[in-house]
Amino acid sequence: MRVRVEVQSSVIEWARRRSGIDDETWVTRFPRYEAWLEGEIAPTLRQLQEFARKTHTPVGFLFLAEPPVEAVPIPDFRTVGSRPVGLGQAVSADLLDVIYTCQVRQEWYRDHQLLNGEAPLGFVASGRVSDPVDAIAEEMGVLLDWTVASRAQCRTWEQALTWLRERAEAAGVLVSISLDPRDGSLR
Repeated sequence: MRVRVEVQSSVIEWARRRSGIDDETWVTRFPRYEAWLEGEIAPTLRQLQEFARKTHTPVGFLFLAEPPVEAVPIPDFRTVGSRPVGLGQAVSADLLDVIYTCQVRQEWYRDHQLLNGEAPLGFVASGRVSDPVDAIAEEMGVLLDWTVASRAQCRTWEQALTWLRERAEAAGVLVSISLDPRDGSLR
């Protein structure tokens, strides 16, 4: 006997919006979604777990009485004043996954550097909001050896990215690159 689990339709609608999965793909991945939404049938626990996995939703969220409000855990510099992107649009599950993964990596790297007695990086927090942007950019260019000559050596954007990544790592910066699992492209 399969045990069915009651789930609030507003919560599964929220998980769908949050997932960013297009309509065509959605129909093939979740053929029973409309029935769940209309309350015609409730999902089994296994179906709900699979739904959570495919939508990048923590399974516990699906048992809530109403959708949670997920805040971006870092300043959102995609817009002025960290205003939300678009009216009423939530941050995608993919973006939150990347942020949380980066935070874990950053904490690990910090602990690793401290345990190994590494000195703090002198350039971290060396600029002020009141400093001229071009002066800060120039300092960063010097640190990364990003000169006219070095840029001329890079024939593609991939070569330029590799150059900057290698120089940043050499300066002691943790560089984290996220690839899209669907096609391997950079996010």
